[in-house]
Amino acid sequence: MIKGIDVSHHQAPSAINWSTLAKTHGFVFVRATYGTTRDRACADHVKRARAAGLKVGLYHFYRQTRSVESQLAAFAEVAELVKLGPGDLPPALDLEANTRWDGPPDPVRYGYASNILDAWEDQWGQFIVYTTQAFWHQMGKPARWLDGLLWVAHWGVKEPATPGGEPWDFWQHKVSPLEGVYRHQLDQNVYQGETLPVLDGKAIDPIDARLDALLEEMRPVLRKHLEAR
Repeated sequence: MIKGIDVSHHQAPSAINWSTLAKTHGFVFVRATYGTTRDRACADHVKRARAAGLKVGLYHFYRQTRSVESQLAAFAEVAELVKLGPGDLPPALDLEANTRWDGPPDPVRYGYASNILDAWEDQWGQFIVYTTQAFWHQMGKPARWLDGLLWVAHWGVKEPATPGGEPWDFWQHKVSPLEGVYRHQLDQNVYQGETLPVLDGKAIDPIDARLDALLEEMRPVLRKHLEAR
């Protein structure tokens, strides 16, 4: 297994000993956006993690009170800012309760999160979903959430419970200080495999992808039209 951490502005980038972390860990998930709000520490976290030789991935915290379109746009701006692309981890969608700010989670509104996954799959070819078994059940067991890589949170156990009993890819297994790296609380993860899944090739712009598909559909019609002339 490969160890990793996940961070947001709650962890100051300058307070993390990145070179020490890189001796025992291989990846970092960095929060890019919270709903439509950019995480102010994202770019600095990404810069320092890459400089230390760690694989980097961005995650987006889904908010049911914000439109899918506005959340996609916010994430896309940060992805462009840090040049998310080949060699980076696929984008991850954080799906969990946010009762304090968004009220009780609504399965219908969380169902719209699948539209984000659709857009990311079109653009990046892959996606990751972060959730828990309990929350997945609470939201009506949405099958779409399990179509990509699974990042499951379950602390204090030897093996995590997973949505639908599906095999996990990433496991957030505990939150605690990491000696020599960070003195405060830090989310700690592992990847179940020998080689991290990374984006390969240039990201596809969603608009270009739709145009290519449309042209492909029109090709037989255009050919017949040209042959008839």
